[in-house]
Amino acid sequence: MVLQITMKNSRRYDPDKTSLYKRAALTLDLFVAPKMKDVLDAVPSDLPVDYYDFSVVNPLLSTSGGKERSEAIEFLLPSILAQKFAKSEITNQELLDKGQVLVNGVRIALNLQMAE
Repeated sequence: MVLQITMKNSRRYDPDKTSLYKRAALTLDLFVAPKMKDVLDAVPSDLPVDYYDFSVVNPLLSTSGGKERSEAIEFLLPSILAQKFAKSEITNQELLDKGQVLVNGVRIALNLQMAE
């Protein structure tokens, strides 16, 4: 079973100045990770969840002043490892290495140190 948690990021990214890899890394480090413990604590302990899907909508700056654009970044994470990460037992890279990251539905490999 997968529990999907959808959130809207308040931070706007400029797609002309940041790569999708950097935006994905920043989304995890600055938006999802700080909220993960509180979100996981709110999930009933008897709920049989195998994976958490943290789906984040990132607003993008409009370069032409037109319609607002956004991108969806999903972090599909094994529940056991998400719990370990929330308890500071593993690093964010260890968590990502066993999970999946999708940007607008396309799977990417995300190395956090290289994205920075």
